[in-house]
Amino acid sequence: MNKILLLTSTALLSATTMLSYAQATHKRTVPINNVSPSAVSATLVSYGYVTNANQTMDLTLNLTNTDGEYADSIAITFPTGITPTGTPNLIFPTRVTGGGVESYNGIVNGQTITWGANTNDFWGGIAGKNLNFKIDVTVGNITGTKIGDFHISGDGYYQFNFSGDANGTFSIAPKLPVDLRVVDFFVPPFSCFNQPNETIRIWLRNDGTTANSGQTDLSYQVNGNAAVTESTTQTTAPNDTLKYVFTTTADFSALGPYTIIGSGLSAADGDFSNNQLQLNSYSFAQNNAPYSSGFERTPANDLLNWFGDDYGSPSSWDTTTIDPRTGNLCMRMLETSPTTCEDYLFSSCVFLQKNKTYNLSYWKNMAQGYHGSFGAYLAYNQDASTIIKTFTPVDTVPATGVWIHDSINFSVTSNGVYHLAFLALNYTQEVIALRVDDVHLTDISSLVGLTQVVEKNDVVVYPNPTTDNITVLCTNNVTNIALYNALGQLLITQPVNGVTKNTINTANLSNGYYTVKVTTANDNITYKHIVIQK
Repeated sequence: MNKILLLTSTALLSATTMLSYAQATHKRTVPINNVSPSAVSATLVSYGYVTNANQTMDLTLNLTNTDGEYADSIAITFPTGITPTGTPNLIFPTRVTGGGVESYNGIVNGQTITWGANTNDFWGGIAGKNLNFKIDVTVGNITGTKIGDFHISGDGYYQFNFSGDANGTFSIAPKLPVDLRVVDFFVPPFSCFNQPNETIRIWLRNDGTTANSGQTDLSYQVNGNAAVTESTTQTTAPNDTLKYVFTTTADFSALGPYTIIGSGLSAADGDFSNNQLQLNSYSFAQNNAPYSSGFERTPANDLLNWFGDDYGSPSSWDTTTIDPRTGNLCMRMLETSPTTCEDYLFSSCVFLQKNKTYNLSYWKNMAQGYHGSFGAYLAYNQDASTIIKTFTPVDTVPATGVWIHDSINFSVTSNGVYHLAFLALNYTQEVIALRVDDVHLTDISSLVGLTQVVEKNDVVVYPNPTTDNITVLCTNNVTNIALYNALGQLLITQPVNGVTKNTINTANLSNGYYTVKVTTANDNITYKHIVIQK
């Protein structure tokens, strides 16, 4: 599973770059406005050797690209005098099970370890990720810094753009008596729940040959303000990690971006070059209705904290200048080669009240020649596992290139922060080009009656709750009425020839929640939620 964070601000985002989620382990940024990816790039970091010894060596491969390119194969050649003998503990992070085979290939010519196969099948390992791993080696009678090399082969992220390769060198120096390095740093995530008393944590590993004892000073600094410094006398043995929780909390309640720098220093440390780590965070607002997004960059908060969640396809949601309904941009899910697509798009935080009735309005569009389905939901968090309400059952979007309007009334059972969610779905191994634009959430409580709900396009469904039947009224020419259960299964479909008043028999249906889908002659679609209660 891959995820992307759709985040924009005049201070944070240029036309072709994205700010990534500092805390995530399965996230990647994507280009905005259809920017093609460039070749893969990487660096390799080692943490020292011990002369005339069998040791477990630590390495970190930094796949530094963030443009969607994937590493398809990796080869690491150790310098003479350092011979790999075991199997790395790293399982190559293959893109999907149906992609290229990226397994570990073993030791080649005594000095090289390799993963993957350079097949240019548009699949491979993930991009823009640090791969930390260990491997057993035998070190001979060597001294000084030794130089090894590596080769990374990229795999084209788009069908029309095969990747180039990346070659590089890395150094392995003798281990120092004490060598502390920051291996992890916890700061509050990108969130609309950050508080004035957030906890900061830091982890320092001793890569040296002797224990680090005495005083270790630890500090963090937020947005260039005065650093918070605390100390510990905890002893850290070779290859062990000092885990420290700062007693002084940090204030992340103000909205906006944060840059946090963490460090750890000891007088015994022989190398200060690896004692600092910088991460980013962002505190988002909790929006209230009315809430809208046309996915533009003006105002600056129009895209703030929208989030695309990739559950299997190479691409994910991004903004495009191609055929927006209004303005200069709309949101799009595009796959130009046949592949399975199940990608969710989540809104930023929206505070909803249980005593209110809300209307969700948006427009969707499937480009001609493409195929796919669409669904709309409500979730607690920006994660599909937290979906609590189905606004619209998953349904095929006509590939006409025409914008189709959906309008849904709903309520929630408890006050809280929620996220609107939109699903682009395609299990048919075909291409998909689905667009969403002009999302509006409004409070229509003052317009709601006890037995009927009137929406902007004058569709009325009553009574609600009902027992044996419902009546659908519409001033437009209705072409079809369909009824779905809470699982999104189609139960009743009733073609209509322009009749403005229609009745559906619900006598044989059990108690529960249902969705009525009303389609008009101009392809406007309205979803209504009803309750059958006998």
